[in-house]
Amino acid sequence: WQAMQEALASGSAGEESKQYMYATVLKGIVRRMNPNLKGMTQALDLMNRMKALGVVPDVYVYSQLIDHLIKKRNDVDAADRLFQQMQRQEFGAVEPNVVVYNMLLRGLCNQNSGLSKNGAGWSKVRCLELLKDMGSRGIKPNTSTFNTLISAAVSNDDQRSANKLFK
Repeated sequence: WQAMQEALASGSAGEESKQYMYATVLKGIVRRMNPNLKGMTQALDLMNRMKALGVVPDVYVYSQLIDHLIKKRNDVDAADRLFQQMQRQEFGAVEPNVVVYNMLLRGLCNQNSGLSKNGAGWSKVRCLELLKDMGSRGIKPNTSTFNTLISAAVSNDDQRSANKLFK
């Protein structure tokens, strides 16, 4: 941490180096977080500090937080809000990649399994909206994307959707 602070203060670190340093520290914070949100405030404070210093959080930084919210907090709604936030201009207009989409899709598809706070069941409409959004941005769904969606459809007795996704 001290070395990072010195590099930032001296101005010797370039923009990519700054982003990488902050992302590395943030990754450590996220890994140590527990399900009770301890550490999330620290992570968000670090993101705000990044922005104040002119270092825009990148897709990797946001993906760390989204992943934590889904896997550790079981809070797909918060992850979806962060997903929306990252794309807004005042938050750096960060474009999500296929990995971020897949994280969110997995969270939305697993809501019925008790992995979500709201336990609402898989959100077929939201999942299809995300799939459409990916296409409109030129982001190609990969095998993981389709496996997630097909598995959710089958698990929710929606064979018609599973067949459509398979084709």
